[in-house]
Amino acid sequence: RYLLTAGHVISISEVEASAKGARKITFKVGILLDLSSTARIHFQGSFTWVDASVVKVDVIHDLALLKLSKNPFAGELQSGIRIRSKVLPLRVSVVKFDTVLPPEGANVLISGYPLDIPTFVTQRGMVASESFSVVEEPVPGAPAGFEIPESLNSILLDAVVNPGNSGGPVYDPDSGNVVGIC
Repeated sequence: RYLLTAGHVISISEVEASAKGARKITFKVGILLDLSSTARIHFQGSFTWVDASVVKVDVIHDLALLKLSKNPFAGELQSGIRIRSKVLPLRVSVVKFDTVLPPEGANVLISGYPLDIPTFVTQRGMVASESFSVVEEPVPGAPAGFEIPESLNSILLDAVVNPGNSGGPVYDPDSGNVVGIC
């Protein structure tokens, strides 16, 4: 029912919508229809859309947590594709978010929807370096200048990542575990 994406995806969308005069900003999440298990049927760029609300944006780590208005794990969403009288199932699963950073030289996959094209694209890359830095985070409501050190973990990838892939998963090709958000 919850999902992670890149925080700048939300922040930039909100700024651009506000600049165009939007008074109320809503988000929709496209859930890719996994029809690979359906024989002789292939739909490229097929989604079911669901409203989502922003729970929290973490600017320091560039992450955003969203809550879906309908729970795909409770059967509240359907594929919307009907063949004769049968509706094709909407297959969903949970991915494991691996808390151990991959070592330098490890292969990773990055998936997303680049360049506003409604086609799911996966690209291969390699971990070039792990970076650990510290930034000063202001404390809301505290006096000016009062900041707390915050650890910022990041992974430098050697990969081709197209505009539009922001917010997509970076994952281990062997285990399928997510190691980061693009």
